[in-house]
Amino acid sequence: VNSTVFIYIPTNGGTGVPNKWSWISVEELDASGNTLEENGYGTNELGRVGIGLTAGSKYRITAHPSGEFYGRCQ
Repeated sequence: VNSTVFIYIPTNGGTGVPNKWSWISVEELDASGNTLEENGYGTNELGRVGIGLTAGSKYRITAHPSGEFYGRCQ
């Protein structure tokens, strides 16, 4: 299954702005919730990253913001 993940920086009252150059970690999990495999993917300038997942498998996806996120929080 091909999917696209979007990472946004929260804003007041809106969807947010794309968090360019951030990254995600994708962990494939077994039936007990243990990690079988973990991969990292970086987003582009639009805060998007394409990933391929296997139908029927369980995953944990964690977003890691880039420095741009922290710069907007000051």
